[in-house]
Amino acid sequence: TPPGGRTPYRTAVRRALDGVGAAGPGPSDPPGTGPLEWSTTDTRDVAAPARAVWSVIETLGGPHGWYTVPGVATLTGHLDVLAGGPGVVPRRHGDGPARLLPGEPLDRWTVEIVEPGRRLVLRAADRLPGDARLELAVTPTDRLTSRYTQTLRFTPRGMAGRLGWLAAYPSQRFVFAVMARTLAGVAETRYRRDVRAL
Repeated sequence: TPPGGRTPYRTAVRRALDGVGAAGPGPSDPPGTGPLEWSTTDTRDVAAPARAVWSVIETLGGPHGWYTVPGVATLTGHLDVLAGGPGVVPRRHGDGPARLLPGEPLDRWTVEIVEPGRRLVLRAADRLPGDARLELAVTPTDRLTSRYTQTLRFTPRGMAGRLGWLAAYPSQRFVFAVMARTLAGVAETRYRRDVRAL
């Protein structure tokens, strides 16, 4: 029996849903336990150099969109609804071009890390039952080819976060897979066009 007696069922459920104790291991948890992190990764080999892929990455958001299925709710929209928010409401970074600088807003995301020409990490700005990050990276595989890797990571907060991820998983897998395929295709198309224009 734990000190102070057993926690009543209603109290335990309320604490779980509020995220109390969900951020890390408790005193009686086995070593190595901690917050869950779920992730999904899409990788595409691109018939264009890394700089061509990066030129597409740096235009994400705003009027250019996200190179995915129009009108389909993404992970952040689903989880925002579960947290009591409005769901899919587009937010723009302003009238000018997107600025890939740490701390700058980018639609429903905030720029967290920028390694120009290599990697961009975005953090979901919505009120979510957890923390969501989207990492977009490109690495050269040869002089004229590259590999694009797109990883979505989510650390849930409490039961609402876990249920939210499970509910959003089928549609977010589809949406982000389309995004990776389309972004790589746009990079290849633009690169071929630029080469022909030389």
